[in-house]
Amino acid sequence: MSIKRTYILAIIFILLLGTAYIIKTTPWANHGEMNKRLFTFDKNDVNKIEITNKKNKTILEKQDNLWLVRSANNFKANQTFIDSMIKTVLKIKDTILVSDNVKKQALYNVDKENGITVKIYNNDKILADFVIGKDGSSFNTNYFRIANSDKVYLSNINIKRDFSYPDYRDMNVLTLKKKNISKLEFNYKNNKKTFAIEKNKKEWKIVSSQKLCKQEAIDEILNTISNLVSQNIVRKDEKEKTGLNNPELKLSIFQDKDKKVLLVNAVEQKKNKEKKYYLQIEGDDNIYSVDGYLGDKLMKQKKDF
Repeated sequence: MSIKRTYILAIIFILLLGTAYIIKTTPWANHGEMNKRLFTFDKNDVNKIEITNKKNKTILEKQDNLWLVRSANNFKANQTFIDSMIKTVLKIKDTILVSDNVKKQALYNVDKENGITVKIYNNDKILADFVIGKDGSSFNTNYFRIANSDKVYLSNINIKRDFSYPDYRDMNVLTLKKKNISKLEFNYKNNKKTFAIEKNKKEWKIVSSQKLCKQEAIDEILNTISNLVSQNIVRKDEKEKTGLNNPELKLSIFQDKDKKVLLVNAVEQKKNKEKKYYLQIEGDDNIYSVDGYLGDKLMKQKKDF
């Protein structure tokens, strides 16, 4: 072997040793535990979630397969939010170790004063307990710390998004598939206004006259009721002011073998004289409110079609 070749191999060997040393000693290497899932609980075991930040504490509890916001008078929780946050937690990996200095926790907002503390339970057993801090440089990552540990990590995914909603209550009044809606009955308090429209194959007709409906009007009402989201939720003890005990409109929605009745009532607001619409699904205790522009879309007349 020539001296030149030996010299080149020696340089390569030294470079490899240096690279190995750098990888081993850098924080993000995490000493062989990189990409290890931090939480391995079964998603079906989760029945309670606590989210605590500077402003408030949200408690979500599962009762009879239904998630409720216990901290908001047991109002129905948004199931999509719950599913997403559990899925996110199970994706968190032991990736980049940033610091293990307790004095630097405030820098990353993973101290109890500034962070979002998340606790996930199965009854009284804690399945996950961690603190979410500020965003990483990519905005798709966050700093976080496991409870009772000084180690601060940079996450492999965005954790904060699922635990930063202003409201975890289910604001959806109706979520329906438009293609499954086959008939609408507009039952007004003033019976003279009452009418129905029905779908025959792909065509919508006014039942009383069999006149074809305007497609634009059909599209608007179907789009409105298939994804009807409220702007606010009304306390049950305030139902009297909503007028829903004797609503202006009972909108019966038929889909396949199912029927839902949406109660609709408009009340003029004293402050600005504008209409606010109150909504309720018949047989459901939850009461919602929407602004006038959305409520007006529900109050269709026969002439609109």
